[in-house]
Amino acid sequence: MIDFKNENEVVKKLAEIKAKNLPHMTIEQFSKMEPFFKQEIEKATDEEKKDIIDHLYHFYRSEGENKCIFSEEYPSLTWGLRHGTGVDTKTGLSWECYHYFNINGKRHRFERTFQYHPDCYEV
Repeated sequence: MIDFKNENEVVKKLAEIKAKNLPHMTIEQFSKMEPFFKQEIEKATDEEKKDIIDHLYHFYRSEGENKCIFSEEYPSLTWGLRHGTGVDTKTGLSWECYHYFNINGKRHRFERTFQYHPDCYEV
């Protein structure tokens, strides 16, 4: 695992990860993970779908195992200061656990743990 206190190491690792062009989370991928979401998204207005797309775009779309893209290990999450956000005790990186979407005029909460996409990180 990289030393997150070493700025040069973090910058190098982030550049390597960004060069991989990892996929962003999409409505289609989220629908495969959440059967209720798949049912409800059909009822969403175009504006609601756009908001959901914008929200999901901030997250990395993992292919299978939900390992950290930086440490390549499973995260050890503890609750952060913001509601629905976990912090990996090994890396200090935030992971979003609760996702709130307005669909057909109703607010829905979905519980899926996603790491932020590398495009969202800066050093």
